[in-house]
Amino acid sequence: MNIKNLLLIIKQIFRIKLSFKTPKNFEIVVFDDVGAKDLKNVLSGYNYFILEVRTNNLKYIYISPKVIKTFFLNFRGRVKDAYIISILKIINPKLVITFIDNSYKFFDIAKLMKNNFEFIAIQNGARYDFKIFKHKFKKQINKTDFSERFYIPNFFCFGQFEIDDYKKNKISIGRFYKVGSINLANFLLYKKKHNINLIKEFDICLISDACLIGYSKNNGLDNCEQGFADMTKFTIRFCLEENLKFVFALARLGELLKGELDFYKQNLTEKEFNFLVKHSVKRDSDKYSSYKAMLQSNIVISNYTTMLREKLAMGGKILSCNLTPSDMYDFPVGGLCFIKNCSYKEFRERMLEIKNLTDDEYFSKLEKNKNYLMRYEKDNSSINIARKKIDMFLHKKQSNLIN
Repeated sequence: MNIKNLLLIIKQIFRIKLSFKTPKNFEIVVFDDVGAKDLKNVLSGYNYFILEVRTNNLKYIYISPKVIKTFFLNFRGRVKDAYIISILKIINPKLVITFIDNSYKFFDIAKLMKNNFEFIAIQNGARYDFKIFKHKFKKQINKTDFSERFYIPNFFCFGQFEIDDYKKNKISIGRFYKVGSINLANFLLYKKKHNINLIKEFDICLISDACLIGYSKNNGLDNCEQGFADMTKFTIRFCLEENLKFVFALARLGELLKGELDFYKQNLTEKEFNFLVKHSVKRDSDKYSSYKAMLQSNIVISNYTTMLREKLAMGGKILSCNLTPSDMYDFPVGGLCFIKNCSYKEFRERMLEIKNLTDDEYFSKLEKNKNYLMRYEKDNSSINIARKKIDMFLHKKQSNLIN
């Protein structure tokens, strides 16, 4: 351990406050404070407790006599696991819910406590984690196939694709419930509450897939960065040639935004980069800037972002463009909405075809129904769908939980 890490640990220890109180009973525990704010609308009116499980985020550690006693009764060699289990047993909730559906700590605790509580993971983004782990195990980058650690007793997923894909890859899921995108539903509710009227202002919206840049390098997917850059170059060139109205939705927040912009600055020409920045919207200034840009655009272009699925489910045109050498980033639905390893000429021809088709003509050229990837009902919000399922769990009406 180096001095920097040691100092960081010491700083974290002194930041955490000790509470000699015993946590009260709650009917729901939100597992992990990360993502908890995004569940505010789903859990409105319910009695719930947010359990911090990340060392970096801990504000309190409960050390009442009851907590200490329960801790030692459940200690099996892992301090954090014993602490989390102790808090759960004391609170004694009916449901343990997380919005971090790829949390290994959640998987581990759910396995240990599946007979004590109902565990629910709500999907928050397009998932390819287990595919990455299978890839790394196959390439012998990892000695263990970490995809085997996945375990979700009840999975509130986007749609039918997740059900098919998880079963195909033999991921351990107890029951699936198709609820759609909570993030999209939160935005639509915000839009309605604030009486925001969005009209089509742009022909093309390019959504940054910057989160995949470092992710690819760190997971043994080589030479992917050039593919992300080429997709951006193709889109800019097409918009300039066709004199189209363009908007670029940046993905990162805070300090990570600088790294995102640096990537584009390093991989685009000065003219391309200036054009991109001039037409960009940032999430730092508006949490929902990407969603607004998506709804204000006729066609959305990206590689793998969840917003491609959301736009498609809402009845909008998209193009998923994978110019990387990895099929890990192939869009789950084929047909007109997906293009791979293409030249600029092929990209241009595809875009012109999409642009000139009616919505009905466009959707007739997809290999799957637009709601295959994501459940979306205009008059039945994903928030309401999830709340109904949660209510059924709380009242043990299992027969009514079927989609």
